[in-house]
Amino acid sequence: MILAAGMGSRYGGLKQIEKIGPNGESLAELTAYDAWKHGCTKIILITREDAQEQIKEKFSKISKKIKTKFVLQKNPIRNRVKPLGTGHAVLCAENHINEPFIVANADDYYGSQSIKMLIRFLQSDQRSAIMTFPLRQTLSIHGGVSRGVCKIDKNNNLTEIKETHDLNEFTEGDPPVSMNLWGFQPSIFGSLKKSYKKFIDEIKDNDSEFLLPGFVQEEINQKKIQVKALYSHEKWCGVTYKEDFEYTKGEILKKFQKGIYPTDF
Repeated sequence: MILAAGMGSRYGGLKQIEKIGPNGESLAELTAYDAWKHGCTKIILITREDAQEQIKEKFSKISKKIKTKFVLQKNPIRNRVKPLGTGHAVLCAENHINEPFIVANADDYYGSQSIKMLIRFLQSDQRSAIMTFPLRQTLSIHGGVSRGVCKIDKNNNLTEIKETHDLNEFTEGDPPVSMNLWGFQPSIFGSLKKSYKKFIDEIKDNDSEFLLPGFVQEEINQKKIQVKALYSHEKWCGVTYKEDFEYTKGEILKKFQKGIYPTDF
């Protein structure tokens, strides 16, 4: 599942389909290719209504390799433009998933090995998982970023994930952080639906979001879920800011030059 319904406010455009690879590939297409290569049988893209046709067109090539479904993240709140958050985005795909699945952002590049490691875990384990990266490998030189800072116990289980804002090169330490790359069992939808209903019943303002990390933290606190923490040593790159584009483009070009992705992608 690739979350592609974001507004791209800081970026200033539809970064979900930004042409970053040497042949015009988007980061989401690379993630979809990695998932297909390592054993995923279908891709679900969560989109918003005003961008769905553009995203469908961009994914027409990868859709020939793997079954692809486009699901709208419809906003149930009248006159609200901002999507309701990543937790709601995942819930929108409930009727299309009956097997273990991964969740990834459309505007992040996680690396082929990160995707492979997560898929292999789900193929051999019935728990959920989170892929973490060292904070220093996820920063942008063009401004502060928001990351889910993680605490992990001695058994490599996630105990806390805290959304932390404005992280930059001057931030102390190098904790493991989440880039919203998860592995879940389909049984997660029961709890997700209940938690979302509570969110809607208690929503406070037009900017409130039902976020995946907050939901997972609540489930951990209530001992309803165990989330295995996996560690990626691949260097993340993405397009949080418009200025990130050239750097990320150069990093992705190196992947093609190394043969990680085919030139006829």
